[in-house]
Amino acid sequence: MVSSRILSRIGAVLSLLGISLLTLWLYQPGIADFWTLDDRAAVVALTDRAAESSDSLRSIFGALAGGPLGRPVSALSFVAQDAVIPISPSGGKAVNLVLHLVCAFLVTLFAYSLFRGGAASWHSMALALLAGAAWLVAPLQVSTVLYVTQRMAILACLFSLVAMLAYLRVRLYALQSKSLVGWTLIGILAMSLAVFSKENAVVVLAIPLALETLWFRSYAGDEEIEQAWCKRVFWVTAVFLLGGLVLCSLYWSSLVAGYANRPFSFSERLITQCYILWDYIAQFYTPEMKRMGVYHDDVTLDWARTRSWIAIVGWSSLIALLALSPLHIAISRVAFCLVFFFICHGIESTVLPLEMYFEHRNYLPSVGLALLIPTIVWLFGRFGSVLVPPLIAVFCVYIVLQVASAGALVRYWSSSQLFTTFQLAGHPTSFRANTDFAYLLATVGGAEEALEYSKKAHFLSSESGADWLVRDAALICISKPSELQPLEAHYPRTITPDQLGAATGIHRLVRLLEDERCDARDFADFFLGLEVDAAQISEVDLSIDMSNLISRLLSVIGKKEAALVYLDTVLSQHPAHIRSRLMRLQYRLEVERYQIAAQDYRELVQLDEQDKMLDSERQTLSLYHEYFRTLNKARAN
Repeated sequence: MVSSRILSRIGAVLSLLGISLLTLWLYQPGIADFWTLDDRAAVVALTDRAAESSDSLRSIFGALAGGPLGRPVSALSFVAQDAVIPISPSGGKAVNLVLHLVCAFLVTLFAYSLFRGGAASWHSMALALLAGAAWLVAPLQVSTVLYVTQRMAILACLFSLVAMLAYLRVRLYALQSKSLVGWTLIGILAMSLAVFSKENAVVVLAIPLALETLWFRSYAGDEEIEQAWCKRVFWVTAVFLLGGLVLCSLYWSSLVAGYANRPFSFSERLITQCYILWDYIAQFYTPEMKRMGVYHDDVTLDWARTRSWIAIVGWSSLIALLALSPLHIAISRVAFCLVFFFICHGIESTVLPLEMYFEHRNYLPSVGLALLIPTIVWLFGRFGSVLVPPLIAVFCVYIVLQVASAGALVRYWSSSQLFTTFQLAGHPTSFRANTDFAYLLATVGGAEEALEYSKKAHFLSSESGADWLVRDAALICISKPSELQPLEAHYPRTITPDQLGAATGIHRLVRLLEDERCDARDFADFFLGLEVDAAQISEVDLSIDMSNLISRLLSVIGKKEAALVYLDTVLSQHPAHIRSRLMRLQYRLEVERYQIAAQDYRELVQLDEQDKMLDSERQTLSLYHEYFRTLNKARAN
């Protein structure tokens, strides 16, 4: 006869397979072909760069913005995907979904490693499966899975889970005096990959201390070995925390300076996070669907204070649990689940000058939340196994409700129009939601309505009037090219370089003008203030991208000489910037500065021979070869 253990394992595998298939079906509508927020800029630019570079591996390091280590593992995943199938929104989301399923499998293994031994075997396995399922189908995970660039959060979670599983094996082998080498190497490798996927994964180094002090309080092993192991874990964690404090003190001025470009201060962010962390917990267990998504720039200190009752109850409960945890292991293990959540928020939700609220920050921390309810059920099983089946049944009903909620939420990701409309409905005071909805209205010809939402977005933010004007010009260019009167009605006609802050708006307008969606000459008067000398440009301290965008804008409205001033200024500070050199070559030819353009061309050819160009830059330069060959022959004759 087949043993009950084998039957339970077969049942676990079939259950896991069924949950995975259900999740694939659940997310299928969301695998839609549109980019979200900075997806296109980050992912497409990265894969193009890797494909064009003569040293692809070197180009990957430092490729993803936002982290000091460059997040090369995440970048490599996009490059590898692009090598198999051309990168696209739907393809990126599909890969994210597969990785999400792998993470859920690891969450299940992690839960089973913690639960086994405290109740009947099938109870532990069932609770582990339910923990994995609760994490897998939680509506809070939808925006992480379908927001392509958050591959970095998914990979960091995946490798962090592998590292934690390796730690559990190493701990077991240490207490049984077995060899530690294999699992230790796996743990170190996984931890390294996690940190190089996204730097905040380093917080996982503090999890072993939480496990030892709150979960493994009554391990039935050699007491002397166990105490020695706990001391080792304590000192490693202490060194890690001390290192974090030293880094914070060394870079404190940089951290504080990062808040200069934020509409909130350092103290306001810290206070707000105290409320927001408990709102994340509420959103995991009892999701408020209309607020979910990626547009959370409407979250402020005043908004957070409206959830103060949740924070007060939450912090009070956590403090009470920690204070009472020495009394009974049941209390300490419940406390562990919450402590896990807060430890994993230890970087992104504390001192860093990041945006107030983002759902993807909960991807790894929510593992602790998924463990909480099964842990409570598991602890009931220690007092009487008869209580476990009905509690598991109730938990199953809860997961079914979560599946229904997640399915409804995924539907809103099925098209860009539906997604944008849903985000605005849930975030009517979001600058991004109103801006994107304005562009959506412009694409269907609603110029007046688009300008109204653009105006609303402007007054909801601290953006300059210049950025508002640029956006409205783009909206009119999209919807009604002949109608320029609204621009004159609401904004003065002079814009200077220091007033421009949003590169996305200028880029969109420049593309529209270059594609001749409207007459560039109609916009010339609005940008007269951009015609300044090199000294004034240097005082503003524009980025390379912003300088090049302004140069393109001036060029397309017929101000070639003014455009060259920006390029000359950029190249005086960054002489090796190839794209700026190519732009200057083109503009100098257009204003008939042939002699100096020929010098530009020769320098670019030398850079090409030194293999300092990407393929796209080399192709652009090749367009000028025939021209200069013809010019040289004419001069020779």
